Amino acid sequence: MNKKRRSGSKSKSQRLPIARYCVVFRKDGVARFLSHLDLQEAWIRSLRRAFLPLAYSQGFHPRPKLQFEEALPLGWASEAERFWVELSTPMASFEILRRLIGEAPPGIEVVQAFPFAGKPQAPAFRVYALKGDCVQSLAANEALCAERLAAWRKQNGEQPVQFGVSAEGWVLELQSLPGQNLLSPKKVLIGLLALETLPLELQVRRLAVARAEALAGYRALGQSCPRSEEAA
Repeated sequence: MNKKRRSGSKSKSQRLPIARYCVVFRKDGVARFLSHLDLQEAWIRSLRRAFLPLAYSQGFHPRPKLQFEEALPLGWASEAERFWVELSTPMASFEILRRLIGEAPPGIEVVQAFPFAGKPQAPAFRVYALKGDCVQSLAANEALCAERLAAWRKQNGEQPVQFGVSAEGWVLELQSLPGQNLLSPKKVLIGLLALETLPLELQVRRLAVARAEALAGYRALGQSCPRSEEAA
């Protein structure tokens, strides 16, 4: 019986991933109209074409071990998308990056690849650039903007939401406090703009994702938000 336990624990340890990497990429063009599921499948095909030694799940239908960032609404672009992939054999980051650049799906630009220790966690801060007449109208009326923010916070609790201008134009910044679920940027915008649905002319681009301590450090230096976990 002890032998069975020992052999079972050994086989379980052999299934553990040898290496986990974070891949940061930009999403624009035709890729903006890929659903989250389609994006995952496109990346799986790209990873296989790149001949990376992927680690697979167990069972009758093994799948590559991938974990993606929260889904972006359809039509939104991003400068800071991420996914985590587990490999059965460690590789140099520059080699992973070199292989993926040539095999990335259309509309995708691979920016970084680096080893990632520990378990991936949702970012504490997310920053979005906004462009459109509806945003300009709200931004031009400071009193109305403050009133909408106050009303949203009263209805949804004192969750940190900021709307203002930066070098990137008008931006929306969302912060997730410990123990809270991630705020939906789409729902926040619908509330601030007092609309039932977002207009098609509104252009949204995710600029940055960061942990709380990383963004605080950048702000203290008067710098812009880090665009990836490695920059943190």
